[in-house]
Amino acid sequence: MDQLEARGQIDNWVMKNNWFNTPEKQQIALIISEAIGLEKPLEAPPPLHPQDPFGPLFWGPFDDLTPLTVRLEIQKKWNLHIPGDSISLAWEGDWTILQFIEYCENSINDA
Repeated sequence: MDQLEARGQIDNWVMKNNWFNTPEKQQIALIISEAIGLEKPLEAPPPLHPQDPFGPLFWGPFDDLTPLTVRLEIQKKWNLHIPGDSISLAWEGDWTILQFIEYCENSINDA
């Protein structure tokens, strides 16, 4: 949590990041950031880096709040169910945030 707070706030961070280069990736990154900010709890949603490890960001005091929030917000935005198995796959596979975002984006585009 201290590392996320130390990043400070960067205006439009998701738009300034070359890795989040599609509207879907940008929206998914914002959804994840807001979910992390709610669970940790942080004053403001943290800017994310594509190489951030998935596991520590999705783990928190309530363990399932961040994954649940992310899955619900994606479902609400795109009417798409991201299976819970994808969270386990990302956790066990030591994915980065970018890998998880790309997985979600591919699911959206394949729907």
